[in-house]
Amino acid sequence: CLPLICKAMDCGVSKIQGVVVDNLSYVSNNIDADLFSAKIYPRSIQILLHTNSDKLKKRLLCSIKNLYNLLDSNMINNVLINDLEKLLSKDKSLCVCDGIAMIFEEIVDSVSVDAIRKKIIPTLISILVEGNINEKLYERVSVLINKYIEKIKQIREKDINKNNTEDIEEKEDNDKKKITKADNNTFDNESFLMSFFGDGQSEMIIGSPEATKTTTLNSTGSESNTDLIEEMKKGDFFEGLLNKKSNQKTFTKSIS
Repeated sequence: CLPLICKAMDCGVSKIQGVVVDNLSYVSNNIDADLFSAKIYPRSIQILLHTNSDKLKKRLLCSIKNLYNLLDSNMINNVLINDLEKLLSKDKSLCVCDGIAMIFEEIVDSVSVDAIRKKIIPTLISILVEGNINEKLYERVSVLINKYIEKIKQIREKDINKNNTEDIEEKEDNDKKKITKADNNTFDNESFLMSFFGDGQSEMIIGSPEATKTTTLNSTGSESNTDLIEEMKKGDFFEGLLNKKSNQKTFTKSIS
């Protein structure tokens, strides 16, 4: 059956081709989608590009509109749209412009942003500017352009919101890493004193039972006795030690 249909579509006789076109829906229901894409669809485009019958063009464009869902996404975005653009460049008659608009109205949910930007909107604008159209079709195409622009807007808003969410998550991860790094850089009192005073003095300060107090001499020579161990327990002990002015001298001595 399929070889006979293909032969009829290739014959170049509009009446015979018209009979096949009128029955394309029935034929398509009885063949695999891949066969439709490989055998029927290309022949339909060839008829559109070469026939002089406006009636046959209109019927073929209507059939493609009804059967486009047999084409996969790649065929729709890269083949069908290109073929319609090619057809419009050759024929800007009312029936062709109307047929292309009908197909674009159907495939709006099946096309990519890239196809809309590069092919569909330029083709629709070409119909508005150069097509042999009436007022009714002009209004339809104008509405269709806005519909495709709205589709781009919706898709881009989703992408932008997704990017914003990823940026927030990345910032939170970086903040967590900074906190973890700060925790890892925290040192214990004994290790700090060993590095600051040397093993002998730090041992005296922390481990010696006799050494329980420190005496601080400032530049004026005044003394202040503070319980060293209690002082070390305070969170600001090391901070104060590191931030002392250069004219202050600190030393420790044993108090019986």
